[in-house]
Amino acid sequence: MKSAGELRFEQNLQIQHKKDSLYGKQLLRQRRKFSKLQLPKSVEANLPFKTVPKNESKKSMPKPGTESRKINKAVTAVIRTDEERKQRSLLDRLNVVRKDKVKKNKDHKKQKWAEKASKEAKIQALRDAHTRNNRKMKHVKAGQAEQKKREKLRLE
Repeated sequence: MKSAGELRFEQNLQIQHKKDSLYGKQLLRQRRKFSKLQLPKSVEANLPFKTVPKNESKKSMPKPGTESRKINKAVTAVIRTDEERKQRSLLDRLNVVRKDKVKKNKDHKKQKWAEKASKEAKIQALRDAHTRNNRKMKHVKAGQAEQKKREKLRLE
């Protein structure tokens, strides 16, 4: 006995869809538009020139004939659309902001580590002085005990 799926396959029949089991109206979502990334002036000043956001205006059409001189036929150029250029620019700026954040965190951690190391050094110095003093006192007491022993032996 053949299953319903095998019979459908042999007879090239499509699966029957019930209207009430189909999902409702499919919505087409609008593409989201993001505003430009606002960089602080201090960060922007430290950027390398190639990643500094520039006032981009629409470039005029090239003059006929100049285009062919610029193209080097031995090398295939990657031509990006305006959208791809904007995306690349945004990613570059985001990377710069991320690197700046990482650098700040690293500097902050170094500073904290230096403070902690100096505190530890002070505490260790106090510990060393204390152990030195204890050792000294132990030897002094041992010397006094030895001297008392000798005095007892002299008297007897």
